Amino acid sequence: MNKINEESIINDYDVIVLSLYRKVLEQLDGLFLLIEHESKSGSVILLRSLFETSASLIYILKDKEKVEQRAHCYYVSYSIEEITFSRKVIAQKVYDEFATEERFKRSIDSHTKNLNGKYKEVYQEWLKVQSNLERNKSKKGLIHPKWYSLYDGPITLKKLSKKINLLGVYDKIYSIYSLEVHGFSTLSDLRRTKDGYLKYLPLRGTRALDVEAIMSIRLFSIVSGSLINHYLSSYIGDFEQFYNEISIK
Repeated sequence: MNKINEESIINDYDVIVLSLYRKVLEQLDGLFLLIEHESKSGSVILLRSLFETSASLIYILKDKEKVEQRAHCYYVSYSIEEITFSRKVIAQKVYDEFATEERFKRSIDSHTKNLNGKYKEVYQEWLKVQSNLERNKSKKGLIHPKWYSLYDGPITLKKLSKKINLLGVYDKIYSIYSLEVHGFSTLSDLRRTKDGYLKYLPLRGTRALDVEAIMSIRLFSIVSGSLINHYLSSYIGDFEQFYNEISIK
């Protein structure tokens, strides 16, 4: 992050924004591969991941004066998760040819340096929010606050969805598909034949996945619109016209 910031005209928070957008594209690509192969369960699970990534990016770009701060909140939380993961790997000694102990130690040192350097102010905010959560928690274990909850942000994904005007999409994805994601839809694929035998529906092709496709395209259009409006606001009208044209087709 520091190297990019020092040697390029692009800011570190722009890197975070563009990285999130790339993740949206990656998830959308994977989702349409699953839809093309009529994989219902896989499509639903990835659709939820796509929603969370999209919501994160939309929230970062929602208020122009807060883009840098929110992107840094995302990065700080990412760094802390990387440190936590690296420490677990070292403690369990889970290494291979590429994932060496030295690599994880370097990761810890690098992220720790950033947290106590350029991102110290946001890191202190993260520690403050975590401390409040720890005092009020009812279960044992370390609690990591959601990155978007920093600086009095929404404390849950549902509240984040409401903040960015996607509560309706959230309700559809997390209510309708919750049984599928948590493995409680297993018996819904069971049928009884005319002869009285039980049989399972095929793994693929049991129904069209039009709803999943439409919802994913809608998310992509909102995310892309947010990105264009932030970086290329003069082209937002052209983008809206383009999206309307492809939606009709």
